[in-house]
Amino acid sequence: MKKFRLRRYLPKSLLGRSIAILVIPIIVIQLIVGYIFFDRLFRDVTILKTQEVSRTLTYALSSSDPTAAKQLGFNIYSSSDARPKADHHDWSDFTGRHVIRELRNNVPNVDYVQLLRADRSVELGFTQDGQRMVATFNRSRVSARNPHQLLVAMTLASLLMIALGVIFLRNQVKPIRLLARSAEAFGKGRNLPYHPRGATEVRMAGQAFQAMKTRIEQQIQQRTLMLSGVSHDLRTPLTRFKLSLSMLDDNEEIEHLRQDV
Repeated sequence: MKKFRLRRYLPKSLLGRSIAILVIPIIVIQLIVGYIFFDRLFRDVTILKTQEVSRTLTYALSSSDPTAAKQLGFNIYSSSDARPKADHHDWSDFTGRHVIRELRNNVPNVDYVQLLRADRSVELGFTQDGQRMVATFNRSRVSARNPHQLLVAMTLASLLMIALGVIFLRNQVKPIRLLARSAEAFGKGRNLPYHPRGATEVRMAGQAFQAMKTRIEQQIQQRTLMLSGVSHDLRTPLTRFKLSLSMLDDNEEIEHLRQDV
């Protein structure tokens, strides 16, 4: 069984990893706040509004005034369906189940509740005096209006902060790239101009590199001077050896000595 290694899935560059460290916590916070918002705040508001509508609808059904339901915003009519429909709401409707539950608990003799109407209204079927009836009303009466505004504001703010963070991180990573290029060029015998910049730690690394570069250049210069001196010291006796060998008679041993010199 292979071991799970997180570094396999991390970006290779320092900038990529820094952005991941910045973005992942923001996404996690967005998910947590979004869950709390929908599951707690939005749910509680929906339940309270649905309970209020349920009490208003119950009053309209029990009122002797035939125009009470219309005045209270309900459209009530008799149903010709022999079989009652089933409760239904869209899968993306986070509060639909709370609306259905509260209407069933607070409105008497409910047969079904449907929240899939194209005109964004609630259709509630119930039985009154042995007759099947249908009541419809606007969905906005039982759900909070514009619940996405907080999430949109959070998302836009997060994107803005991520953009600013990426710009800042790129400026912080740039001196490290310059230091790497300067070190690579120096290793190949080329000299690129470099000035320490960036954060304190990056400046310290750049200053240490410059100090090391200066020491290496001094050592190379000293080695060159030493080899130049050694070459000069060897050149004089070698020249004398050549002159001496050229004055000797040619034979095999003399030829070997000339070649060695």
